[in-house]
Amino acid sequence: MLLKLSKVVLIFHLINLSLSQPSTCRNNDGNVPAQATGKIIHAGAIQSWENSPRPLTDNQGHSFAKTLENVVQTHGSIKFLAYNNVPPGIPNIKTKSNSKGVIIISSAANSAAAWFLTASLLLVQPVIHYNDIPETETAGMPHFKKLAEGQTPIIPPFRSRHTIRTQNAGAPVTVHIYSKSESSKYEIYKKVIVKALKKTIKVWSRNDK
Repeated sequence: MLLKLSKVVLIFHLINLSLSQPSTCRNNDGNVPAQATGKIIHAGAIQSWENSPRPLTDNQGHSFAKTLENVVQTHGSIKFLAYNNVPPGIPNIKTKSNSKGVIIISSAANSAAAWFLTASLLLVQPVIHYNDIPETETAGMPHFKKLAEGQTPIIPPFRSRHTIRTQNAGAPVTVHIYSKSESSKYEIYKKVIVKALKKTIKVWSRNDK
């Protein structure tokens, strides 16, 4: 009882702390979002925003440029779109962690592109922890026998490959489509990809039926 009461007190204490903390949000003071600069607020100091030591494209060891060096400096031709939580166009996802991912596009002549989704493609394989049903009871149940003896085949994710044309006619983009069924009928990112690349791409979806 005391443990439960302490948890309740702790929850109310955390709520009060969260309500009492001042907001650290700040407008950009008229700076254009595309500028390669930023502002930082240091922990433990008086809450005042300071300009980043140098532009993101000028890496002199500061954290801003170091964090994004592979995007803004080392690979200047790489452009990306990052998203989190529920991706656009995918309704009613019920998972412990919603899908998150990155779409990476190269502005170089080869027109390369990649799309990463942090959601696992699971293999459907039952695991039998305990079974004491006698074979006499399952003699006429071939499907049960296969399941109990581990004879159920493992079906890997289905993969198909397609290509799309870009402005570079000699270098089409290869798109790998993964699905948990033989035919992927759901088009993720149709609205986003069509607007960005003016193409329609079918990709793997958790909602395949």
